[in-house]
Amino acid sequence: MIFLEAKEETSIVKFVKYFILILISIFMILPFLWMLSASFKSPGEISLLHYTLIPEDFTLSNYFYALTELNIWRYFLNSVIVAFFGVIMQTVVCSLAAYSLARFNYPGSVFLLTVFIGTMMLPDAALMVPLFRILRTFSLINSYAGMILPVIPWGFSVFMLSEFFKEIPPELEESARIDGASSLQIFIKIILPLSKPVFGAVFIFSFIMVWDQFIIPLLVANSQSIMTLPLWLANLSSETSSNRTIVAAATTLATIPSIIIFMLFQRNFIQGLTSGAVKG
Repeated sequence: MIFLEAKEETSIVKFVKYFILILISIFMILPFLWMLSASFKSPGEISLLHYTLIPEDFTLSNYFYALTELNIWRYFLNSVIVAFFGVIMQTVVCSLAAYSLARFNYPGSVFLLTVFIGTMMLPDAALMVPLFRILRTFSLINSYAGMILPVIPWGFSVFMLSEFFKEIPPELEESARIDGASSLQIFIKIILPLSKPVFGAVFIFSFIMVWDQFIIPLLVANSQSIMTLPLWLANLSSETSSNRTIVAAATTLATIPSIIIFMLFQRNFIQGLTSGAVKG
């Protein structure tokens, strides 16, 4: 009897949990659905008092206008350049830093890891003034390097990778050292192949962070020639505030790369989060 009551309570708890998760998911996806729906509507329809998710007057004119008249490809290319080099360099630097913090117990290693984790609590707005002064000192304003270098050291990547590296048995590295392998060879030939799942998760998080970056391009990009998509979309919203359908279409196009990256690395993303990279 007690067992049946416990089982019934467990079922109720599961139902409540899933119900809450479904509500949260709906709440989070509604803005995207609104944007997607608005991108297929005419300006007249979106300004009506009553609103429906399914367009009454379905049109692709907003996408044609965004692709042909707004020069979106220029800003898309800028974002690709910043995201590609930023994510690659961030992954390399953060993985090396994480490995050193996870395996080498040198003085201050715990403090350094704490500092990396602490940077995750700092809002981007708090770093605007010192970051701008540093970039201006090194003549990095209005350059791709000025948008790439600041995103390389990311505490979240260091934290995820270091926690995963700690779960790899040290005996594997000791055997390689006995065979004469250096620390770099061990990292490349043993640690990296065993860490593919967590690198998939880190790659997704890093790409989304760099792709959606707004503060750094706002500080660095003085000319439209190197503007990234988020910064250009902000300017577009102010310039075409009366035509929200075009802004919705352009924003929808800007989200496509993030969706593609997530779909490509979804399997590694889930494995990375469930194999010790993040612990509850």
